[in-house]
Amino acid sequence: MKATEKQELRDLTVEELRELANSKREQLFRGRLSQATEGKGLGVKARVIRRDIARLETLITEKTKKASQA
Repeated sequence: MKATEKQELRDLTVEELRELANSKREQLFRGRLSQATEGKGLGVKARVIRRDIARLETLITEKTKKASQA
């Protein structure tokens, strides 16, 4: 992920980050479902999606901790 993309994520609100994480989870679920039914899943892209979800969850945690301290 490029530095500009990371900065754009940092500029989002917690709710927007949660919505983005949920859409990534939905995408991952659909990929697993298509793998089970049709035999063609996400492949290597699933790894990228999982990492994106982890990155989003980290940002959410950082923002909530920062808000609770202030």
